[in-house]
Amino acid sequence: LGFYNAPANCVWSGGVLNANNQTAMRCLNIDSGATNLGNLLVGVELNGGGSSSGTCVVLSGATSYDQEFINCNIHGSGGWGIDASGSSSFGNLKVIGCTIYGNVSGGINEPTATTVGFSLSIIGCTIDANTSGPGIKIPSTAVAGMSIILNNNITTNGTYGIDVAAGTAAANTAVIAYEDYNNVHGNITADYHNLTAGAHDISVDPGYV
Repeated sequence: LGFYNAPANCVWSGGVLNANNQTAMRCLNIDSGATNLGNLLVGVELNGGGSSSGTCVVLSGATSYDQEFINCNIHGSGGWGIDASGSSSFGNLKVIGCTIYGNVSGGINEPTATTVGFSLSIIGCTIDANTSGPGIKIPSTAVAGMSIILNNNITTNGTYGIDVAAGTAAANTAVIAYEDYNNVHGNITADYHNLTAGAHDISVDPGYV
């Protein structure tokens, strides 16, 4: 069962949110219409259930602060794994130790606008085989400059591994101070778009089993 318009300041631990392949259905929709101050999900499985479903997690509304996903399994949707692009401003989004795979549109779609103190952290995740889009989409240089992308496997996604949609590679590489220590490998179009690899990034087959 999906959860639409989740309340603010909730802690979710364990369990499954399943959209059951229902047309455009989301596993979790966080949209207060005004301000959503924070939610923490730990060890939750969010399963779209098939290509007819919508995005697994949608973060939208006027403001969405302090959303954290830790050790979650986010997969099988007809849209994105996590889509924060609909939020007109954003505080902090943390995605740590999660597995995000098999979503049609892509893995993580970052917000298009930012607010003071914004940060995005994607750390220790596996973002793999999202079939028709990138592993991580960064919509602008401004957002890139507030992003921390460390120690992830970003592999075999349908277009790019990390896609910075605006700016030049030189400008975006300069502002992403913490895109490093990632394994970015085997993404269909290219591993990076408008971005160069971090100094300690590698590109090797991770040998998933």
